[in-house]
Amino acid sequence: MTSWISKDVTLATLSLALLLGPAVAGAGLLGNDITVSREFGTAPGGLVTLESATATMSAGLEFDDFYASGVFDIDVSDTRIDIVFNQVLNASPAFSFNGLVFEDSNDTIADFTAFTLLASPIGGLDASFLSFNANQLFLDLGGIGELPGDTIALAVQAGLPTVSMPVAQPLALLVLGVVGLAGLRRYRAPT
Repeated sequence: MTSWISKDVTLATLSLALLLGPAVAGAGLLGNDITVSREFGTAPGGLVTLESATATMSAGLEFDDFYASGVFDIDVSDTRIDIVFNQVLNASPAFSFNGLVFEDSNDTIADFTAFTLLASPIGGLDASFLSFNANQLFLDLGGIGELPGDTIALAVQAGLPTVSMPVAQPLALLVLGVVGLAGLRRYRAPT
């Protein structure tokens, strides 16, 4: 036999779950300025910039025909970067870094916490070609052997997932109040 206390605790637990609501994901790249640059040299600190461009990230192609008359098309979404090769780059593997750098131009994006390879038809391109710090993402293209039409898909996470602040739901508050009053009444009832 279940006591009235355990029934009230179960109802109170369900009411609390209704009261708290769902979690919300962290912020992404859209609406922020990103600078992409084509760089080579010895990382960190010894990179030479060949070309760079800055754009505000939106729903659409941000960097069309980027670098040396259109080697890349680069599309950035909230949590993804797609790089399409229009031409062969032939980036030399002789340098410690020879590729693309994506940077939070105004330091308005939460620190980058993940940068991963989602898909690529280029043999040998793996996670070892990617690195990042709080404000920069690095894609080393040295010696990868890309072809026109090849697309590299990358995932980006900025900041840690956040949880929304609980908002009191009227029904949940009503149930909590009724459960509380019922429990109080039973507790004070004469035996």
